Amino acid sequence: MQDVLTPMMQQYQRLRKSIPADTLLLFRLGDFYEMFFDDAKEASGLLNVALTKRNGVPMCGVPYHAAHGYIRRLIKAGRRVAICDQMSEPQPGRKIVEREVTQIISAGTVSELSWLDAKRANYLGAIYADGGVFGFAYADLSTGEFRLTQARKRISVRSTTRWNTTATRFCRNRQSSLCANISRPNRSMDSVARRCPRRSLRPERSCIT
Repeated sequence: MQDVLTPMMQQYQRLRKSIPADTLLLFRLGDFYEMFFDDAKEASGLLNVALTKRNGVPMCGVPYHAAHGYIRRLIKAGRRVAICDQMSEPQPGRKIVEREVTQIISAGTVSELSWLDAKRANYLGAIYADGGVFGFAYADLSTGEFRLTQARKRISVRSTTRWNTTATRFCRNRQSSLCANISRPNRSMDSVARRCPRRSLRPERSCIT
């Protein structure tokens, strides 16, 4: 399939593979952000925009100048969005414009204050399991609030929902059985990472009561 794609679509496929599979890629094309293939099929229904085809490839798009509103709707629908921007201007003789993924937005990493509920914290959580140690941290990026704790006992993963994190990332060590069967216990559980760097912080007091 790669042989029959245009250089631009080959670029799209390369960038698409560089982000998590469950993330929608908004690909900048001039004055529009375009989505292709399964991303287009999903986004067209969520955004109520027309789904079309070009050379047999499903696609839909939203205007660049109005993209924030559409991105917000995708985030509100529980999706994670990757923004791919043009890093160079079209030039005569240049086959393709340079593009890069400049940011990935999820419910827990929203920085636009107008998107947030002023009466509710917007926590991004992380859970790490290593052997018999269970660690949990959460932060509100809009206020700088950050809390963490750890325990040497099994704590129900579902019980972490009482902190009302908007998105939670699981980091699990292959040697740990504590979170071995975690998939997505609920909608706020954003993703599972099988490999992630370990950093140690000692909390002044526990946030688990």
